[in-house]
Amino acid sequence: MERIRTKLLFAACLLTLVGCMKDNVEIDEIKYTRMPNLSAPVFHANVDYNGIFKHLAKNKPQNNAKVEFGSDGLIYLTYKKNYEVSWNSVADINNIYWSNNQLFPTVAGKEVTHNITDRITMNADSTQRFDTIVISKSTMTVKAAKLDVDGVGTMVIPEMTKDGKTLKVSWKLNEGTEQTIDVAGYKIVPGQSAKTSYMTTDISLEGTASATSTTSRLNIEMTMTDIVPQVIFGYFGTKEALNRQSMMNISFFQSHEFPDEIEFTGAFINLDVNNWTGTPFNLKMNDRFIVKSNKDSLPVSLLKDSALYIEQIDYADYRADGKYDPKHNYFLIDTTNSNLNAILNCSPNSYDYTLDITTNPHGEQSENFLTEESKLVADIQLYIPFWLKITELTREDTIDFDLNSIILDADNAKYVDSITLYFDFNNGFPITLWSQAYLVDEKNMVVDSLFNGREQLWNTPQLDQNKRVSKWAATHSRVSMDNEKIVDCSKKDVKKIILHTGISTTDAPNQYLKFYKEYGLTMNLSFEVLSKK
Repeated sequence: MERIRTKLLFAACLLTLVGCMKDNVEIDEIKYTRMPNLSAPVFHANVDYNGIFKHLAKNKPQNNAKVEFGSDGLIYLTYKKNYEVSWNSVADINNIYWSNNQLFPTVAGKEVTHNITDRITMNADSTQRFDTIVISKSTMTVKAAKLDVDGVGTMVIPEMTKDGKTLKVSWKLNEGTEQTIDVAGYKIVPGQSAKTSYMTTDISLEGTASATSTTSRLNIEMTMTDIVPQVIFGYFGTKEALNRQSMMNISFFQSHEFPDEIEFTGAFINLDVNNWTGTPFNLKMNDRFIVKSNKDSLPVSLLKDSALYIEQIDYADYRADGKYDPKHNYFLIDTTNSNLNAILNCSPNSYDYTLDITTNPHGEQSENFLTEESKLVADIQLYIPFWLKITELTREDTIDFDLNSIILDADNAKYVDSITLYFDFNNGFPITLWSQAYLVDEKNMVVDSLFNGREQLWNTPQLDQNKRVSKWAATHSRVSMDNEKIVDCSKKDVKKIILHTGISTTDAPNQYLKFYKEYGLTMNLSFEVLSKK
């Protein structure tokens, strides 16, 4: 029998229909020096969620989606935004400024007695009322120009007390003053009038004039800036605390360009709101729309009121050190109360919305309170799960199979009895797959087929009571080429195997396939060459 020396170079690149086989797989060189009975593994591949979409979609491999796992193990595309409303977005406390500048003639030797009483408005918003403020941080500055008077000036603010003592500032009239006072810890109980919460300044001047002047002036100023409350009680009215336009860029759908045979479902928007304030709010997502690639917009239509009423904490739960739990509020926009599914399947590229947060939305009259640590934190989270329906999507993938390179020369085809290909699949995806493999020449013209008609190469795995894969399915397929087919394929110079595969989830639970982190697929391909005896 004639002996031949054959060098086998078998470079395979097999892509599954539900995922991505690893690129640049290195195949060991296999040599034989006689007409062989040869059996060798040539390919191994793993498929997991990382490659699922880039081969379902018509896109380049580098456009992989960024994913995260949910607590249930489901895989999601996620988009998140965070918003914070601090205490000073709710309560409008004025920076205090009061002054008095008036002509103050004096006559030498004459007794001076002068009193000024005035009100200082504390609420910048007339719809708000401040009942009590305990100051955490603030500085008061008192300035008074000197007068030709031997005596004492005093300023008293009866609404400000600390440790039971009323705030009082004194100075010598003939020296004037500029004093800076740390007012942290002072308690203010403002007076109230129509639409005004106020403090009172009582100025008293007593002494004896040391000179005569017709042009001397009384000039006194008091400022209190950057007031930060340790706690503030009152009623803060119905006020817009936040109004902000935002956008979430959903580039995933643009980079992947999913065909019509793929339909998504299960998207939802979470609104988690933690309220550390003693004030109720309404949260609305106004002007919500998702913009398509052609710049048209589709509104998110809700089946019920879109406003989320945010409950306040009770003062009994408040702690001065800030270590207290917020009132948690939650709202969900999903496929049961909106048209998110319809929008999702229009390949959106952005989610645009305006977030509007309002205090005391129902006109509540009960007392509100805020602290220095008070804030409202809203988290907006858009989730798009890897959860889709496929209705008979067909893909075409290629395996390099240069037959004459395998047998070194076309003249050697007559010495080969058979070539058998072994496909071993372990399937962790609950879907139906069928395949047909064609032997093609350099111009992709079909020479022959490997399977008898359309065959299901991937068995469906076992599911548990929750319709989730509990055990992967193993499938072993064997395809043989006899000598007649080998000779014919050699003459026609077969270069590749084209694998046509159809994918369908119509047999899956609810016809939608959910992708969990443990789902996957492994495939092994080996071959055996038998020579004639």
